Amino acid sequence: MTDNQLVNQIIRNRNKYEVMASRPFTVQRVGIVGIFCRHILGISSLYTPLPDGKDSIWIEKAAHKKYKSFVDKLLRGDNFKKHFLAYTVLGNNLLDCGKRAKSIKTERKSLLDFYKYWDKTLTAFSVYFISPYIIEDDLYPRFVNKAKNIELITAISGPTQLFGYQKFQLELLAMENKVNYDKLIKKYAWLNEYSLKEKLLDKIDINKRKRELVKRDVVRAVHKYKATILENKHTYRKAIKHLAGKDKLMAEIIHEYVNIRTDRIEIYNQALAEMRAFFEKLALFIKKDFIWFNYYHAVNLTNQEIILYLEKGVLPTRELLEKRIRREMIIFLPASENGKHEFFIYQPNLVKKIIDKYLAVESAVKEIKGVAVSSGLTRGRVRLVLGPQDFKKFKTGEVLVSHYTSPSFMMVMKKAAAIITNEGGVTSHAAIVSRELKKPCVVGTKIATKALKDGDLVEVDAEKGIIKIIK
Repeated sequence: MTDNQLVNQIIRNRNKYEVMASRPFTVQRVGIVGIFCRHILGISSLYTPLPDGKDSIWIEKAAHKKYKSFVDKLLRGDNFKKHFLAYTVLGNNLLDCGKRAKSIKTERKSLLDFYKYWDKTLTAFSVYFISPYIIEDDLYPRFVNKAKNIELITAISGPTQLFGYQKFQLELLAMENKVNYDKLIKKYAWLNEYSLKEKLLDKIDINKRKRELVKRDVVRAVHKYKATILENKHTYRKAIKHLAGKDKLMAEIIHEYVNIRTDRIEIYNQALAEMRAFFEKLALFIKKDFIWFNYYHAVNLTNQEIILYLEKGVLPTRELLEKRIRREMIIFLPASENGKHEFFIYQPNLVKKIIDKYLAVESAVKEIKGVAVSSGLTRGRVRLVLGPQDFKKFKTGEVLVSHYTSPSFMMVMKKAAAIITNEGGVTSHAAIVSRELKKPCVVGTKIATKALKDGDLVEVDAEKGIIKIIK
């Protein structure tokens, strides 16, 4: 198939795809999406760069039809117990694999054997990348429709474990004016990790985070973490006492995934931060044959290309790797491998053609639908917050609209009249925090950051999951 034929096929199928995530990616990070889409769901996925500096991953909507069988299997017998036990085992395997990266030798066989092991370990863990979306898309609506009890739903939706980013904040505040930078960096360097190219946690970043935390309202919230977790545990145990049979099982699974949604990413990012040692060694090894080769070229190789080079010495050209670094390409990841895991499209006219088609939004959109995760009804002016660079623009009482939220968004979330995100579900960060703050919140809208603009007057109905554009 030629590039033109592939592009025409991708454009014809536009309505069959939806955005799954918008983040800054490298080819390695895109690869994990291809793994779980192909191996777990049997569907195609697509990577496109975005004008705002982020990138989007699109997956086939057909995935939703496959979610039901996954959930039905989980609800049979003791399958859910095996599923959660496997999560712990596979997560530990991934962390152990990451730690091994520092000790491998910079020679062909060691690099090859280790990377094949990493690929196998990551593929096994990849089911837990997609499973939170399955729970939110299929099991959660089943439970809500059956329970119809907002107090019960809220009780099972609260996290009952401290996450790494919370532990870091607590330790940092406990150190007061005697910050042990070496200890924090050794333990939490991975906090900034996402796609192997971010600057890991350092002294400057720790000081910046501390300045953000010392603001009174944030410090108070951090110190409440442990108390909130204990309260959530008590509320959860009390709530499920009144459930039995399949209702209880559904509640247990949903609740477990409230913790897994964040925990799985923290596990992966810890392993990925350790894996930088492998890519540094790989870059040094390849540099012997290709003097121009560096670390950023290495993290923009596909799994298949890394293995092919270590086995046969075959490598993509410098020109193509530089285009990947500059995000001047589209990546199509097919449902079936057919001998090839990814197809790259580099021609500027074809890249633009796909991006224009996939990012197009109907100008007449007056209503946006999503998942209501924290109840309330309010009106307010929109403020797009696409990253930390937009935090200073946000004013108290505005409606926060973003691709997603993360712990760094806490200050603006406290000021918001309501919260709207493109991504996420009932166990997403935006959902959990908005419930804690008692702010109306609608997530999973897919198009909010494209359909809305700064200053739009909107009505957020977080009972029905509908956002109306008033003016």
